[in-house]
Amino acid sequence: MSSLPEAAHHDCAPTPLSTAADPRDRSLAYLHQQAAPGPHRAPEHAAAWVRDHRDLVLAGVRLGTDPTLSATAAQLALAVWLHAGHVPDPAWQANLAHAGEEAAINAREPNLLATLLEHSARAWQDTDPVTAESQWIRALGVRLRLPIHDALLGTVDALTQLYAQRHRWSPVLDLNLWLLAYCEDHGHLAGAAQAHLTLTHARSHTEPPAPAHEHLEPREESPMNNAPTPSRRHHGLARIQLAHTLKTLYEKGASIRTLHKETQYSYGKIHRLLHEAGTTFRPRGGHRPHPPN
Repeated sequence: MSSLPEAAHHDCAPTPLSTAADPRDRSLAYLHQQAAPGPHRAPEHAAAWVRDHRDLVLAGVRLGTDPTLSATAAQLALAVWLHAGHVPDPAWQANLAHAGEEAAINAREPNLLATLLEHSARAWQDTDPVTAESQWIRALGVRLRLPIHDALLGTVDALTQLYAQRHRWSPVLDLNLWLLAYCEDHGHLAGAAQAHLTLTHARSHTEPPAPAHEHLEPREESPMNNAPTPSRRHHGLARIQLAHTLKTLYEKGASIRTLHKETQYSYGKIHRLLHEAGTTFRPRGGHRPHPPN
């Protein structure tokens, strides 16, 4: 890629990748060296370099579409996310997230993918909590396909904190009730203890429970999950994921009536799930945003 510099053209210490035959490897090595803080490079200098060379960095991460470069490009994205919060460019951040995740997928590195999702979620936590929540939920889904370890607990804790900061106690309870059962099933005592402590705190803030009929589903097939739902209730992580999906559809323009027709869930349950997901409801008869093309 001609727009990317080669490390040999700059006065910098060589990296292990700088001896590779492919000049794109040398370019990625140089970009990673500039973006990553080190013994002789202060974090603020690396952050300033990323801010001033954001397009160049993004071009490097996009090399991850090539399977031979995907792992190195994903590592570059990981280093850049340490400073991405200092780049006041939402479009660039979104493109960085997409390119980095694509590189990690191409590299078949699920742990790296989860870490990238978590880094982007942290960067967006204060400025774009809706996107941050989506990234945390996606990261949790990836971590569930890996052996249970403390990284999973960290993801759950971060998502719990996001909900608690916005006083969304119902998903806090759902998430940690699920974590408690999951850790007990896998013999992870530290995770079970973490869930117990969180539940004790959250129960003092919860609203009165919703009527039971709002949680019941008809004995019909739901197009949302392509599976029969015979009076089944959603609990734990499944409830959080369903609420997040309904919120996404609603914010793209779907009405509660449309969601009822598509899912066969009751109006009360859909409204309750949207409320739990932190949805801002449109006024009755108000204008709805047009779905994206």
